[in-house]
Amino acid sequence: MALSKEQRFFIIRRLAQFDGQTDVFPAFDLRWPGSRLSLVDYLSCDPARGILTDEELAVFAAVRASFLASPYAAPTRAKDVRLVELHRLYVKERDRGAVGAAAGLLAQIALESGDGDDKGSAGIGAVKEVRWLIVDPAKADANA
Repeated sequence: MALSKEQRFFIIRRLAQFDGQTDVFPAFDLRWPGSRLSLVDYLSCDPARGILTDEELAVFAAVRASFLASPYAAPTRAKDVRLVELHRLYVKERDRGAVGAAAGLLAQIALESGDGDDKGSAGIGAVKEVRWLIVDPAKADANA
């Protein structure tokens, strides 16, 4: 299907805002029910391919500049927001028993908060190994 100018600019604007295929395809389907966006048509709107018109490139550049200038577009630019989000991720990983991932997130939190260095958590060095100690209560009682 050949895209209309409106459809092309819709995709170009979404790409300028860093939306990917998983964002653009469903949004396209909602905007134009009954139309199906093909991968070829989607890729034809990607400025990295070098096939956009000057007008399309100008729209992409204007939307990208506006997006990057907005403090609401990427709230994780704010340190406090990043720390809250990292903490939420840490809690999820900790609660599911993913010790290595949780340790990595703690190291990132230390870096973000200024309490660590680039070598690992709180200046103690990178986590190289995580060991689990499993104690069988029945055997522990027998050895007492």
